Amino acid sequence: MIGEIVLVEQELIPRGCWMYGRITDIIVSTDGPIRSAKILLPSHKIIQRPLNKIIPLEIRSLPEEQASPNHDAVTTTTEKVRRQPERVAKTRAYEVIKDYEERLEDRSRSGSPSYAFMFMTILALLSPTTAQQNLSSITCYEGKVKIVPPHGSFNLCFDNECRLFPKTGENLTFTLPISPKNDHVSVRLVASEDNTDELMLRCDRPKFCDHQYLFSKSLLGNPHCWPVGAIATIAAPIYLAIMIMISVFYAVSKLRGRISKRATLKRRRRSQPRRSSASNFELVPLPNITAISICAAICTVTPALACQHGHMRHTADLVCKDQSACHLEYNRELLFNKLQSELCIEIFHANKPIGTAKFTKKPVEFKCSKVTESFTRMTTTSVYHAKRCAQAGSCNDDACERVQANDSIPELSKAMHYPGYSGCFSSCGGFLCGCFMPQPACSFYRVAHEPISEQIFEVFRCPHWSLTVIIDFELNFLGNHTSLSESLTPYLSKEIDGFNFTVISIQKPTNSIVNKRFAVSNNASFMLPEDFRLPVECYTYNQARDRFASCPSRVRCECGNSINNCLCPETSLQHNSDATLPFVTPYLQVRVAANEITASSIDEEVVLRVQSRILRDSAALTHYQKCELKVSSLTGCYDCEHGSQLTIACTSATQAVVTATCDSQQFPINCGPNSENTTLQLHFEKAFVKETCLIYCMENPTKFILQGQLHYHVTLPNASIFHHNSHTVGIKHQWFSDISFPDLTPLISVLKHHWKIALAGIGATLALSAATYLKRSVQ
Repeated sequence: MIGEIVLVEQELIPRGCWMYGRITDIIVSTDGPIRSAKILLPSHKIIQRPLNKIIPLEIRSLPEEQASPNHDAVTTTTEKVRRQPERVAKTRAYEVIKDYEERLEDRSRSGSPSYAFMFMTILALLSPTTAQQNLSSITCYEGKVKIVPPHGSFNLCFDNECRLFPKTGENLTFTLPISPKNDHVSVRLVASEDNTDELMLRCDRPKFCDHQYLFSKSLLGNPHCWPVGAIATIAAPIYLAIMIMISVFYAVSKLRGRISKRATLKRRRRSQPRRSSASNFELVPLPNITAISICAAICTVTPALACQHGHMRHTADLVCKDQSACHLEYNRELLFNKLQSELCIEIFHANKPIGTAKFTKKPVEFKCSKVTESFTRMTTTSVYHAKRCAQAGSCNDDACERVQANDSIPELSKAMHYPGYSGCFSSCGGFLCGCFMPQPACSFYRVAHEPISEQIFEVFRCPHWSLTVIIDFELNFLGNHTSLSESLTPYLSKEIDGFNFTVISIQKPTNSIVNKRFAVSNNASFMLPEDFRLPVECYTYNQARDRFASCPSRVRCECGNSINNCLCPETSLQHNSDATLPFVTPYLQVRVAANEITASSIDEEVVLRVQSRILRDSAALTHYQKCELKVSSLTGCYDCEHGSQLTIACTSATQAVVTATCDSQQFPINCGPNSENTTLQLHFEKAFVKETCLIYCMENPTKFILQGQLHYHVTLPNASIFHHNSHTVGIKHQWFSDISFPDLTPLISVLKHHWKIALAGIGATLALSAATYLKRSVQ
């Protein structure tokens, strides 16, 4: 019906997203039937679609004609019929259709620009910078991130990995690598000119199993992602092995046959020289194919309590001020480590408990005592060059031999605004090279390090780290409750409320971070490797800010005798940094605050001595309480840098820390009345993990199972997300550059579960091998 509002079916698009329009004309075929219609869309575009692609709505665009009989009869009928409530949905739909038709019919009004639109256009033209900044955006799609940059330089961060970009008018697209945890990536875009203009978006990584390809080593380690592909991948090397063995066996048998045949012919010729040649024919059996079979066979608890059962030592010291005034000082030495971070003491008087003291060790804080080496800025390397014929410009007699690295060359005056070094080499002269004089011409060049931002980095080392031990202390004594947190310096005593605290011993594990260099600015900070050379090193902050061109250059490029073949080392701070700060691992955190480097760690072993007279009668307190655990499955990868992740929710009556002991792992768990969540990063060397773990919340241990299937994940060493061209590592790198090999237990499990497909693959491999052998035998 002409004028009816209809939906237009679109393939591969949900029904709720189909186009709608109004039928304006019906197309009659030459043989009479109606097979298609013309539809007017809201954009005033007319399309033609077949009737089977048009779905009418329940709502008519034209009002139904009312019957013309007398109104009295209609009124009487209406009074007798019970009035039904109006359908709100249809009423709203009628209003929408009516407005839509009015817009279609009134083209002149919609075609003329409104004053508001003209005013907004003028404002946008008057302020192009603001409009450009407002158009910056972050878009995520199919594992890729599209960046529409703002006006000017900007910082782009993927999680903790950041990079500073100069001003650009082109859109940027980055490919997100897959992760065995299938987690999200936090993308943050900050304009350098205005740090308040910040965009942030959480993007989904591509699914791990969607990017496991045929004949890749990662597919062998993750056969559950594509069982058929994994079977085909394992069949290919089996076929190649069979072909190699057949080729070797065939070549050896062929060679032996020829040698034996020649020896037989010689013997027969000597013994029966007159025998006919037909009698020399001898049947030779075909060589046997040895059966190949492949067999792969790839193939434990200390109690921990809510107020943990740790190691303490009780001592008493006699302290005398003079010969007549002496008293005893009672000490408790408490041992803390990464598993035992909470200890309790119960205080007695007359064999009755009168109070408790609870000590909790927080992560040990390290503060860098820095020694500044230099100041620098973000730069990019450019090579400026100019050619001068003999006796022209600066090309005088022996000019190239007299050019020094710091010389100013007039032909390269623009390059002198940047730090770098100058050079020259002789090139061809004469008419064929565009010169009048036949003497060699001079090719002047200058390698310049152009700054790409105004940020100034301070580069320093940390030869010494100052330690601070943070202890939380809770005391319930004679009905009074005291709670405080104190920062203790090792080997220095501190007295608090009648207690004397002293860290008498601290064991620090060896960490490579103590030998690192750091480059710190107001907006970005990096941890630099030992062998990295900065392209430009300034002596002071003011020199880097005001006289950057006078700073010495520390990097040399290999240009040879051609400017076009200059090879310059990578000088970017982002590309050469070991990590971007803040740097977070399960046991170590490195942060930057006010251009100061601080770190915190839980791996240290601390001995705390507590002195007080009230500790005369005291004992180690172990508090039992019921706890409930909710343990998630392990996710992540095995034998990899990412490791596996585990989340445990523990509920107990009071705040507590308990230690879980598994067959191969030990870790602390936080418990509390509000179901404390503890996220752990563990490392395993096999794909299938199933271990029994024990925790001692009550007198009897509580058991839980630590289990999960981990992925096999191949990564590029020191790869940056800014340099990824694909979601996964290439097959060539997996087989010829990566030395790891997957655990074959998941593959064996898949072969057992899909035994029919496995038998079909084995049969196809053997049949193809036999066909290849027979074809070679016939030839």
